[in-house]
Amino acid sequence: MRAIFIAGGKLLGLLMFYWAINVIPQFGFWVSMREDWVADGIAAGWLPGAMALQLLVTIGFGWILVFRTERLADLFKIRETEKGELRPEVGELLRVGIIVIGVYLLATAIPKLAERVIEVFRYGAGLWEFHFSRLIEILLQILLGLWLALSSRRVAGLIANWEKQ
Repeated sequence: MRAIFIAGGKLLGLLMFYWAINVIPQFGFWVSMREDWVADGIAAGWLPGAMALQLLVTIGFGWILVFRTERLADLFKIRETEKGELRPEVGELLRVGIIVIGVYLLATAIPKLAERVIEVFRYGAGLWEFHFSRLIEILLQILLGLWLALSSRRVAGLIANWEKQ
């Protein structure tokens, strides 16, 4: 059970890092609308502050799940696998999960990239900051997906080494 918990926790943490990347276009959109906030009387710092808090909490939980999973397993008293039970290796489970997450990121990012490029040509320069921030998000997602899918052993090794420190 402990191996499955550790691998699953690390994979969920990686997914939380991906979710944190999804906040980037929201920042770009709200920063581009800054003049409208002042005109409408909206507190200019409230919304970006809330998004920053969301980003920090998501990154924080992702960090704990990826790099402190052993400690969480100890805290929750997850026991080692008993004799005769299925004994998957944490490293191999983690590597396969990392590949799956990388492929998922690529499979969702490539259609979004095509959609965003079409929107830029369709709507021209209007809301350029928003389109640019969305392009950055998609490109980061593609790079992260490629890195996870093609370097799963290295990523799993980095996670394992980091947790030992």
